[in-house]
Amino acid sequence: MASTSDLDMLVNRLAASLKNDNLMIPAMPELVSKLSRLVGNPNLTTKELARVIGSDTGVTAQVIRMSQTLRYSNPGTTITSLPAAISRIGLNSTVSMALALAIEQSFYFRNPVVVRYCHAELARGFMICSYALTICSLRYGIMPNLVFDYVVLASALLNIGYLPFLVEVDTYVLAQGKSYSLEYDALRAAADKIRYPLGTAILRHWRFDKSFESVMSQEPDNTVEFYTNSLAFARQFIEYAEANGIPVHEPATPDESYAPLTDEESVARIRSWMREQGLVDERE
Repeated sequence: MASTSDLDMLVNRLAASLKNDNLMIPAMPELVSKLSRLVGNPNLTTKELARVIGSDTGVTAQVIRMSQTLRYSNPGTTITSLPAAISRIGLNSTVSMALALAIEQSFYFRNPVVVRYCHAELARGFMICSYALTICSLRYGIMPNLVFDYVVLASALLNIGYLPFLVEVDTYVLAQGKSYSLEYDALRAAADKIRYPLGTAILRHWRFDKSFESVMSQEPDNTVEFYTNSLAFARQFIEYAEANGIPVHEPATPDESYAPLTDEESVARIRSWMREQGLVDERE
């Protein structure tokens, strides 16, 4: 049986490595690296972006599928190719979406408890994204593409701090043999101790914009934009809803989560909560 002290040992080892500046940070996935170089490129073409994304069949399939979701849907046209999907979504939005999808694919583990925990956190990230986009749509009305792109990418980075720790746990448990078991609740508690400093270190090493560091915090930061804080607001609403027995929508896939909610009852509850929190734009 894995003890809490085993997990604490791994947490302390990572914390010491972080402090001594010798932490082995996971390499940026190749597709993420290629896409990161395209962010903000004014000369980017559909052909070039399709070539980069097309190297990953999984991300390609999801981008095509998302181009046919409610946000981009044109009922008279069926999208069957990546260039057509990019044209419908837009170059910058496709880069952000593909980055988010590629980052999510980094979470691959062997131990069933680690896999279960990882899936649960990714699912929660999907849910937070959906609610964050809903909150933004209520605040801004027609949501600017900048807001949508940022929230989608930031939601994929919410869990990035778990990555080095779960890699350590997965490797450690495998080395102990089949008789060694891992407790889910102990894993979750240990991961929460280290995810924020590790996540910050990864974002800095991967050279993401500093504003993304704030999305991992539980509390909004008054110095950043509303849409950056929207993920913290979404997390707070979800916790409020769960504490009060209010049903929450749980997207099963990224394409479900990368769109605001549409059912009127959920939207009304969120709007009411936003008013209580003083988050609704004054024009409303």
